[in-house]
Amino acid sequence: MKMAGLYFDLSDTPGRVWGPPLWPGQDTRRILDEVGYSHDEIEKLISSGAVEDTGAETG
Repeated sequence: MKMAGLYFDLSDTPGRVWGPPLWPGQDTRRILDEVGYSHDEIEKLISSGAVEDTGAETG
C-alpha cells in the first residue's frame, strides 16, 4: 500500500511513519479480551453485529 509520508519537518520533534494506517475493527478481539470479555461473549457481540472484527481480513 502506498501512503503519503510526512508533509513537514519539525526540528525539535522529528516525525516518523510507524507503519500502515489502522483499520477499524482490526484489534476488536484483543481489546475486548483485555477488558475482560470471555471468548463466548466476544463471539456473541461479533455475531450480533454489535462490534466488527476485521482482524482476519487485514492479516
